Amino acid sequence: MVCMQTISYRLIKILTFLIVTITLLVAQYHFLTNTIIPNASAVETETGLEIYWDASCTRPVQSINWGILSPGNERNITIYIRNSRNESLILYIIPLNWNPEKALLFLDFSYTTQNYTIKPGEVAKVTHKLHVSPDIKEIYNFSFDLIFQGRKYPGDLNGDMTVDLRDICTIAIAYGSNPKHPKWNPYADLNRDETIDILDIILAIKDYGKP
Repeated sequence: MVCMQTISYRLIKILTFLIVTITLLVAQYHFLTNTIIPNASAVETETGLEIYWDASCTRPVQSINWGILSPGNERNITIYIRNSRNESLILYIIPLNWNPEKALLFLDFSYTTQNYTIKPGEVAKVTHKLHVSPDIKEIYNFSFDLIFQGRKYPGDLNGDMTVDLRDICTIAIAYGSNPKHPKWNPYADLNRDETIDILDIILAIKDYGKP
C-alpha cells in the first residue's frame, strides 16, 4: 500500500512537471510568434541618385528587407549611392508611409555616411540602421518607403534645385515638431536632428533665391 502511494506521488510530481514545462513552452512559443516582425521597405530615388548593393554599381536596389526583428534589436544594412548628375548633391534619406502609422513610435531609422555631399560621379557608402524599441507592442508586421533625395541646397525640399517661398512655408508648417508629432515632416529636418526648429529655417534662408 505504501509502495503504491509512493508511485502515485511520483507520478503526480512527474505529471505536474510535464504540465508546467509544456505550459512554459507554449507561452514561450506564443511570445516568440508575437514579437518577430517581418517587414520590407520600398526604395524611391529623386534628383540624380542611383542606389546599388555593391560599390561597383552593378546590382540596383529595388527594395530593402530588414529581416526578422525582435524588441530591442537593431539591424544595419549597407548600400552604395552614386551621383549621376554633373553637380554635387547633398544626400537626404527620408522614411515615409509607415504602415501601420504607429510603427513610427517604436522604430527608429537613421543612416550614417562619411560625407553627406556626393560629388558628380562619386559613389558613397551608406549604412542604414533600424532600431526596434524594447517597448514595442501590437505590431507584428510593418513596412515603409525610403526616399533617396539629392539636393543642391539643404532647403530645397521639393528638389527643384532652388530654395523659394514654398520651401520656407513647408518648414514653417512643421516648425516645433519631431518624428512623434502629427505635424512632423522629415523633408523639413535640414540638419537631421529630428526636430524642426530655427536652425532648419536658418539653413533654408541662407540659400534663399539661389539658382
